[in-house]
Amino acid sequence: MKRLILSLMLTCFVITASAQTANVDTALKFDNSIMAYEKHWVVLKKPVAYSCYTFGYVYIDKYKGFMFKEAGQFEIGKKNRYVLRYGKKDIYTFSPGNNDQDSVTRVIRFMDTLGGQNVRIMPPPHAAILPPKHFKELKIEAEPIWVKPYYVYTDTLDHNYRWGCFHVEETDRDTGIGYLEKVYRVSPHYKGVKIPMDHAYWISRQGIELKLAPAYVVKGQYDRAITILNKAIQNDPKNLAFYYELGMAYRDKSDWLNAIEVYQQAIAQISADKSSFKSLMAGSISYSFAQLNRDQESKYWHEKSLEYSPCPSCIP
Repeated sequence: MKRLILSLMLTCFVITASAQTANVDTALKFDNSIMAYEKHWVVLKKPVAYSCYTFGYVYIDKYKGFMFKEAGQFEIGKKNRYVLRYGKKDIYTFSPGNNDQDSVTRVIRFMDTLGGQNVRIMPPPHAAILPPKHFKELKIEAEPIWVKPYYVYTDTLDHNYRWGCFHVEETDRDTGIGYLEKVYRVSPHYKGVKIPMDHAYWISRQGIELKLAPAYVVKGQYDRAITILNKAIQNDPKNLAFYYELGMAYRDKSDWLNAIEVYQQAIAQISADKSSFKSLMAGSISYSFAQLNRDQESKYWHEKSLEYSPCPSCIP
């Protein structure tokens, strides 16, 4: 029921026989996720049976991530005229990790605010740029006055880090990398600030190296990621997250021997006999040896993974 109610808030719930032959504006191209349109008026893609489109403005709240402020609904009338329909207006956040108790803010990405806040159950909706020629019909300005306070900033580490994280975690990875590279050039070991999606990870992902390097890996730029993470380890050899990400970079590159070496270095940093991370590293070594068809060594490290684990029965 909640899923239905929340879905209805996104679109104008008007299902009529005429909706099947409603006017269509071919200028509306729903090719991208809503997060591709920061600082733009957009129209959300609607189900075929609905006669109304929802429109609003996309922006970034530095503490919450990508936001969509609904401005209303409209129908497409004769001569391609946009006919404004007034209805309930709301604000939605699309970035993972948010658990906002404000009744106005809905975490619609998950469709169920009582469910796992860190699990992306469904992708964000697709949207199209709202053509400027229809602004007057919808009684909006090119840039709404209310958004200006969200963009009062200078070219700071804090701003570039946040904006880079929000873009990288969503759909505009190239833009995000651009922001993060600015930070890295100025402060290659910048500790960063906590952002909502940091709650979604079981291991720390805060800090410029832990944002930029994984972004490079996703782009297939493994050597750039490896260079950053090796320098990160030289600077802070106790940070286990660096070893984890470096091992993953080698693993994605299918460089199994270097991955094994990194995992062994990580284990050497852990003095505890029982450790979930230590067990994970041993399991990763086992997997890497298996990829090299070195079965005896793979079996040995699988047994070590069980030995290190606080919960051996949890490991298959």
